[in-house]
Amino acid sequence: MEFNLFRVRSSAFTTCPKCGAYGRMSRMKPDSDTQKIMYKILKIRKYHCNECKHNGIFFNYGLRKNAGRILINYFIFLSAAAVILLISYFIIKHYF
Repeated sequence: MEFNLFRVRSSAFTTCPKCGAYGRMSRMKPDSDTQKIMYKILKIRKYHCNECKHNGIFFNYGLRKNAGRILINYFIFLSAAAVILLISYFIIKHYF
């Protein structure tokens, strides 16, 4: 059973939003220390298209195709845990 909502995407396998070239994106190095911190926290990278020289920002994580099913699994497990906790609470309160 899959529990990861996000998958890591590579900027090399995406299309350029300006020219539409596929697989021609490359990552750029951060310009300053604040960008390095931002990249580590938010997982956002700057990219550069090798065809049209377009620069932009790329979010490294994307939702999986079955994210809805994964969210339903989380809801089911959390509901089951809540029911178990409520039952154990009432048993402890009633008998002890």
